[in-house]
Amino acid sequence: MSDECCGSDEPRNAKKTDGPGPRLLTLTQMTPTQQSATHDACGSAGPAGGDACCGPAPTPRSTPVDEGDACCGPDESGHDEGATVRPPLWRDRAMLPSAISGTALLLGYALGWAALPAAGLAAHWVALIVGASTFVPSALRRLLRGRLGVGLLMTIGALGGVLLGYVGEAAALAFLFSLAESLEHRALDRAKEGLRALLSLIPDTVRVARPGGDETISATDVRTSDILVVVAGERIATDGIVSAGRSSIDTSAVTGESIPVEVGPGDRVLAGSVNGSAALRIEATADGRDNSLTQIV
Repeated sequence: MSDECCGSDEPRNAKKTDGPGPRLLTLTQMTPTQQSATHDACGSAGPAGGDACCGPAPTPRSTPVDEGDACCGPDESGHDEGATVRPPLWRDRAMLPSAISGTALLLGYALGWAALPAAGLAAHWVALIVGASTFVPSALRRLLRGRLGVGLLMTIGALGGVLLGYVGEAAALAFLFSLAESLEHRALDRAKEGLRALLSLIPDTVRVARPGGDETISATDVRTSDILVVVAGERIATDGIVSAGRSSIDTSAVTGESIPVEVGPGDRVLAGSVNGSAALRIEATADGRDNSLTQIV
């Protein structure tokens, strides 16, 4: 339900994993050229301190985001993105308003069936107010800026129900929409974590063969036809063709292939793959800012 890609976020700590698996980086851990690469890969970067692709993951939000950024940042309501590792569904504080709203809604119906209409109506008002609080404020702020969205539609629907005397139905609408928004943003957070993991497969620096000897440069400065010198255990910075050496490469983080692939002169290799036991010389077929990984993102 988002309209934009790449809002700004607050900086956060990133999670790292050892070995050839994905390694998550914050923008402050990247070199200036890496920041430029991630900017190009995603289309726009956040402000200083923000994640260049998909927004950082600050502390968990306390309420669901309404019509937030589907790719790279918070929505205009001012809510933050979820943490890098989201808690289980039943422990996620972002689900708390929906849980309260749903509980009050059921309690209201139960009190109504127990011939306590006044108490039931009060419970329905609680369910309506708590559920609507997750999307009505941001919908109104967007309306003031001349922007419409599904949150405004739900606000009108709930208001119409109240004006017609159907408070219970309006509360049910607010509960269901707040629950849908919370579940949607959990899924979006997981997708963004995957995008960050892909970008982190690109190494910081790479050795390139020059006439005067090997030179270490930023991975984003690699250009087509450069000869990369990749020793055992290093990641390959960009797509290329093996020009010298034989080794096995681990492509599991990129393609999902669990068995290392043997490569030799003339074989193609992908950015983000991990070299095995022997050194390779690889002729780059794509520059550091436009390879298979950045195209995936």
